[in-house]
Amino acid sequence: MIAHRRPFPRKGSNPHDDQLVLNKHSNVYPTDVELKEVQTVMGEIEKGLKLISDVLLEERCSQVAAKEGKEQCADMPVKKDEKMRELMGVMRVGALARGLMLQGERQLEIVLMMKNKPTKDMLERIAGLLPDKLASSEISYSVTPLVEQSTVMITAIFQPPLTVRATLTCTEMREQVDEEAIAAECQAGVLDRPSCLAALAALRRTKWFQSMAHSLPSCVIVLRVFKEMCIRYSGFKELTPWAQELVVQKCIASANPDYSKPGDVLRRLIECIASGIFLPGSCGLLDPCERDQLDSIAYLTPEKCELITYTAQHMLRQIAFGKLHSVLGVEALPKEDTPTKRSASSSDAAPAAKVPKTDKDS
Repeated sequence: MIAHRRPFPRKGSNPHDDQLVLNKHSNVYPTDVELKEVQTVMGEIEKGLKLISDVLLEERCSQVAAKEGKEQCADMPVKKDEKMRELMGVMRVGALARGLMLQGERQLEIVLMMKNKPTKDMLERIAGLLPDKLASSEISYSVTPLVEQSTVMITAIFQPPLTVRATLTCTEMREQVDEEAIAAECQAGVLDRPSCLAALAALRRTKWFQSMAHSLPSCVIVLRVFKEMCIRYSGFKELTPWAQELVVQKCIASANPDYSKPGDVLRRLIECIASGIFLPGSCGLLDPCERDQLDSIAYLTPEKCELITYTAQHMLRQIAFGKLHSVLGVEALPKEDTPTKRSASSSDAAPAAKVPKTDKDS
């Protein structure tokens, strides 16, 4: 009868690996100056867009009152109805909303949620009003409307400049329409549908990350380090930020609860990628924010998938031989002073014990 054997316990976390990951994280974390600039610029832009929303609401209410034939005195304020507000809200998306900005990252994203389908005239109207609302700031801004991309590009003049990409969208853009409806939208000047749908997807992904990934142990730390690795390693450059976030979240959520330290989480991430989850025929990475089952890495060619797997396998070999600092691109930790064994040939070596003679030797 075969005796039942307990499984081998998992090897404890290596504090050296944890410290290396934390050192790398501190190197790629934005500086205090960068964070202050981001908070100042975002605060002023959001305040300016709120003022624009009030202006559009007042204009809309005045138009409705004029159509209904209501006479108002010039000094009497227009009665505002919040149901008529066209610019309903401003939401942060991307690395800024997730808390995953890297040091030196100067491109931010926001989404302007409109009540009705946004048009070219509305985009140009917002882009025309925004410079006046930002004129009182000590920071110089440049506002450029990009109608083809359904975007207003706002640039804060720093060294280097800080760019905020504001995309207009509406929930009505998700409705299924036929070719005739699309042609009617083009005639009405409605903005590009794919760009608006991408902005809605960015909102869903931000909410998903904040609820499903942000609270996982070491998720933000490892993800920020992994983002920098995807920039530095050519084999990982094809991974989009959304694919990076999905693979990190799934690796942590499916792991043993003991995997909570940064070194363990990073190693498990590299192991999962090296095992071939990106190769053709694997389960892929299903997008949890879409109704249909869509693979978020379907855009990768087989050659790119093999390159990603090979890069992870090479990293895993380096980690196995204690070269995690080479993978992360940081300096190795100083070795601890350990007592060395004395050689038997040294002058202070203990004398060898004499072997007593036996009767046979005599």
